[in-house]
Amino acid sequence: MHEPMLIEPLLVVFGMLFVGTFCATFFRFIRLPYTVGLLILGMVLGFLSQKFAFMEPLHQVQLSPELIMYVILPTLIFEAAINIDARQLMKNLAPIMLLAVVGVLISCLIIAGSLYQLNILPLGAALVFGALISATDPVAVIALFKELKANERLSLLMDGESLFNDATAIAMFSVLVGLGASVTDMTAGDLWGALLKFCIVFFGGVVFGGVMGVLMVMLLRLARNDRFAQRSQMIVMAYMTFIVADHFLHLSGVMAVLVAGIVVSLNRHQVMDEQRWKHIDIFWEYAAFVANSFIFLMMGMTENHLLWNMDKLELIMPTLLITGLIVLVARAVIIYGLVPVSNGLGMAERIGKGMQTVMFWGGLRGAIPIALMMALPADMAGRELIIQMVLFMILVTLLIQGTTTGRLLKVFRLAGKEKPAAADQTTISASS
Repeated sequence: MHEPMLIEPLLVVFGMLFVGTFCATFFRFIRLPYTVGLLILGMVLGFLSQKFAFMEPLHQVQLSPELIMYVILPTLIFEAAINIDARQLMKNLAPIMLLAVVGVLISCLIIAGSLYQLNILPLGAALVFGALISATDPVAVIALFKELKANERLSLLMDGESLFNDATAIAMFSVLVGLGASVTDMTAGDLWGALLKFCIVFFGGVVFGGVMGVLMVMLLRLARNDRFAQRSQMIVMAYMTFIVADHFLHLSGVMAVLVAGIVVSLNRHQVMDEQRWKHIDIFWEYAAFVANSFIFLMMGMTENHLLWNMDKLELIMPTLLITGLIVLVARAVIIYGLVPVSNGLGMAERIGKGMQTVMFWGGLRGAIPIALMMALPADMAGRELIIQMVLFMILVTLLIQGTTTGRLLKVFRLAGKEKPAAADQTTISASS
């Protein structure tokens, strides 16, 4: 009898899940965010797999763009979409879209311009890096804010921004990579063409997601007396929405799944009672927990690549530190520059300084930049440096910002159901 080829990969996958869930209690006991703890654990496992032969099978489970985009991301996006308060989202849509679209564009230009002027990267590569690193990652942000029990409105703003700017960054990345070397000598016509393509990718995803959401509601209504059929339909439709939009129609899969999930959430009373919706919610919350466990463990194992060659790391460390500072400055510019614009124009309820500070510092990077960096063309100038820069930024934001965001929430009284600090209460009452 031949030994099945799947035995080792299955043992690795289930072993990783067991280790991750077993350590969850320990991380909470030492008050370390679960996602950050998994990242560190993944780095330790990656290091040990280099030293011990019996741990070599861990190399069989590696992050890839396809694994992140088509297996893990649809679950996390759909779970966030059906749980986000759609009505509150609409009330705060203006500042969210301002940060997620205009903010990502400004951040991309600041980062790319700085890296190009400092001769760190060619212009084309600098723009590509600016696009993929500008978006705060929903995988990292949503997981962290749920665990820290952040203020409801702050969570909504951060969740919404991270979901929408993720779609913006992916669309920008696709357009820029498609332009390739020609980005350095773009004409006005090329610029307008690139902008049109971006709009098609982004808003095309919105339209397709809306259609798939309506179709999902119709199917769920037909199966309203069969809870297993309903769960199966939601899983299949969530994945079909992402795959068809992204792979076949070349639209924004993130926007498609996000909009489809919101449509289902808004119409849930038509397809099931509140008790069954709670069970659906628990099911998707568990699916997101499993997806998060895998993604952060594997991200940690991927981060270990940054530490393989210490001599090389020492040589590029000044460049990595400069890049980190530039990315942080770009994030500060869009938060402290665009949020006051939203407040001044009365686009939504005012966002106080405390929330602005947490939004600035809580801008984590995670799985999406890894997926995009892995999709970089093999012949792109500066590709190897971009990979090192992305891994460094993820490590810094998760290990430093991710572990200190909870303290900021407490300083500004934005954790749980605490009343915001005085400065934030003043700005809120001023808009009432």
